[in-house]
Amino acid sequence: MNSIAKHFPLFLVLIFLNSCAKQNAGIVKQTYHDLTSHYNGYFNANEQFNNQLKTLRDGNKDDYEQILPLESYGHYEDINSQNESLNTTIAKARLSIQTHQEKEEGKNYITGVDNSISNWSDDAFVLIGKAYYFQGELDSAINCFRYVTANFEEGVDARSKDKIKKQKNSKKKKAKAKKLEDKLIEKELAGKDIRPSKKLIAHESAYSDALVWLAKAYISNEQYIEAENILTFIRGSQNFLKDYDREVDMVNTYLYFAQGSFNTGINYLDSAIVNTKKQKNKARLQFIAGQVYESLGQKTIAADYYKQSMKGNADFEMIFYAKLKLIQMNRQSPGGENEALKLIAKMSKDNKNRAYYDQLYYEKAMIALNNDVIEDAKKFLLKSAKVSQSNQKQKGISYGKLADIYYEEEDYPMAQAYYDSAVSLLDNSYIAYDVILNRSTVLTELIDYLKIITINDSLLVLGEIPAKELESILYKQAVDIIDAEIKEEEKNKQAQLIASSSTQTSKTSGKNAWYFYSEASRNSGYKKFKQTWGDILLEDDWRRSEKGSNMTADGGDSFETESDEYFARIDAKYQEMINAIPSSEKEKKELRKEIIEAYYNGAVIYKVGLENLPKSAEMFVMLNMLHPDNRYEPEALYQLYVLYTDMNQSAQAMKAKQTLLEKYPDNKFSQFFTNPSSVETKNLEDQATDFYEEAYALYQIKDFDQVIIQCEIAKEKYSQTMMMAKFDLLKAMCMGSKQLRESYISSLEYVVNNHANTAEQEKAEEILSYLNGTDQPVQRDVDQGTIDKLKIDKQIPVNKQSLDVKEQTNSSSDGGVKFKLGSKEVQLGGNKQEEVKSTKDE
Repeated sequence: MNSIAKHFPLFLVLIFLNSCAKQNAGIVKQTYHDLTSHYNGYFNANEQFNNQLKTLRDGNKDDYEQILPLESYGHYEDINSQNESLNTTIAKARLSIQTHQEKEEGKNYITGVDNSISNWSDDAFVLIGKAYYFQGELDSAINCFRYVTANFEEGVDARSKDKIKKQKNSKKKKAKAKKLEDKLIEKELAGKDIRPSKKLIAHESAYSDALVWLAKAYISNEQYIEAENILTFIRGSQNFLKDYDREVDMVNTYLYFAQGSFNTGINYLDSAIVNTKKQKNKARLQFIAGQVYESLGQKTIAADYYKQSMKGNADFEMIFYAKLKLIQMNRQSPGGENEALKLIAKMSKDNKNRAYYDQLYYEKAMIALNNDVIEDAKKFLLKSAKVSQSNQKQKGISYGKLADIYYEEEDYPMAQAYYDSAVSLLDNSYIAYDVILNRSTVLTELIDYLKIITINDSLLVLGEIPAKELESILYKQAVDIIDAEIKEEEKNKQAQLIASSSTQTSKTSGKNAWYFYSEASRNSGYKKFKQTWGDILLEDDWRRSEKGSNMTADGGDSFETESDEYFARIDAKYQEMINAIPSSEKEKKELRKEIIEAYYNGAVIYKVGLENLPKSAEMFVMLNMLHPDNRYEPEALYQLYVLYTDMNQSAQAMKAKQTLLEKYPDNKFSQFFTNPSSVETKNLEDQATDFYEEAYALYQIKDFDQVIIQCEIAKEKYSQTMMMAKFDLLKAMCMGSKQLRESYISSLEYVVNNHANTAEQEKAEEILSYLNGTDQPVQRDVDQGTIDKLKIDKQIPVNKQSLDVKEQTNSSSDGGVKFKLGSKEVQLGGNKQEEVKSTKDE
């Protein structure tokens, strides 16, 4: 009894609150349904939903290099991980609705209208829609929100039919409604906002909330026109609660940002910032506004917003990036570098920024680059990469910028090494990834050809040395290599022992600690030891002048065992090196052939892949000078004519032309000059070849749709050229790679029927024979042999083009065999230079 009396006042208040509903079903009945639905099903579902959103916000990791999303929920992959929990939210909210509906047949409300009794049923419908929204079930979410806007404009109508009829015809009600309408008209004429606000006591309809989320769901579903219609309706609605104006501004911002219309969207974002009360939420929006204004070129407004975003209880990471943005804008503006350096120095002194030193070093490098202090820029970029521990993206960006510097300096081996490292750390979300990947691929291929030239030249030189002299040189080199390896191994062992002992000694440091646990005592003893015995290796029997008397566990001599192993390693290394030296004319001829191919391909890469015309000309000159009468000499002379002409070096161009005409008067390249009538046809062949190279580069990166388009264009432009067989086979291979079996077969049949007596026809017949004799599905990855058939065997001139190759080529990382010939170091085997290893190890 006392318990009832104690809670009776609260019970009266709750009854009063529920009696404030506009359309209730009676005080007792309405109170029961509102209380039980609100504090039972809906409350639990809503609590769980809010906890899910908090988990998503807490786990979100923003990418400050991009314009931040308005809401910090993370990506859809993160959201989808909450699917099971969201399903529970939906089930609880649905149960709350179903439990509080009119059940008796005779007391149904209006037919076809929702029969909910509880004033929290519309809120439950909105909650279900939100859960669907975060599951990515946008159509279901839209249906929920539309249902609320269609059936709950004034909340839940829990009245019976008789009560509705009676109140509709009540003169008192009509008079009250007329009086309210007149009052609203009067306020509207006075220029006042007549829209309602949330009341302090009464429960409000979820109608306004549903409209906001409906517009948001339409935007996420890319139904922009529908979203615009909802927002237009909201602006004209007199029943929309003005308390949701901030949310409407946010949705308007979302609408225009989603379509890339930042000029329009930023105005709504400005308004949303003004209406945002919570400082942390406001700071995020201010940072986003700074990013948008910066992208629009309005740096002054952007800087002001970045400064505002640092105030109050802003997130530390956001504060750092706001300062970083100010640094970047200062270094990009005339006379702003000093301010940028001052801010970098101030931030570097704060230990809290230690995790971000990589980005601060990068900014210092960019300032050095702006001032053409290239060596300082390299130094800062290396420091940036070295201190970068968890930020792999920044490390990749620093390596990429280092590679750019070496690329501009034409130090291609170093550029390739750093591009290769950058590719391994970045992904295609980085804006310059395609450029980095393309250069890495082209340079890797170039470096491989340059290695072939260097190694094969060295092997040919070694092959001419008398046998005994060569054996002496190689054996001495093998000894040096093994000694260096053993020294490195001993060094690593000592480092491990020191690390192990320092771990143990760190455990005790008191006054009464054992002598060898005292750091000062150990250092003093170590100095005395060195004075007496010198710098010797850490090993057993270090005091003995002869260690050969050591016995193994089975009575053997350990010195003999170690000696045998040592000489065995030297013999193995020596044999490895001697086996690489060519001993027959056939082997030497094969090495020279590889050198010629490498010179030619290197020259083509310099011209087509790197657009470095002087280097390309140099390679063609070296090819003809060192290997006269090689199979590529006519084309090389023609290419030199084209290259020197493009470089405005007319004397050299005419010399190359004259040599070509004198030495190869009947060659097809000479006909470009002797038979002008064929030039137009030949030029068309050139164009077709270049166009095919571009299509093939796209094929290598599996952009099959674009390749098919290229092949269709080729059919219109180059149908009379000899390249059409290659285009048609390439198109067929794309169909196979896309798993389009019927199109694959018909395309192959087209090649067979239209390109008789060609290698492409032969290949197409081979594939058709396989397809017709098996029920296996078409494989997406075409075998290497087929791909090789698609490549161009260059026999005609190539105009200046830039390849857009995006497929990474990873060279083998084996070290090969190194030895010296006089003062020159030679490496046999292995595809990576030392620079590649060093960049990756850093």
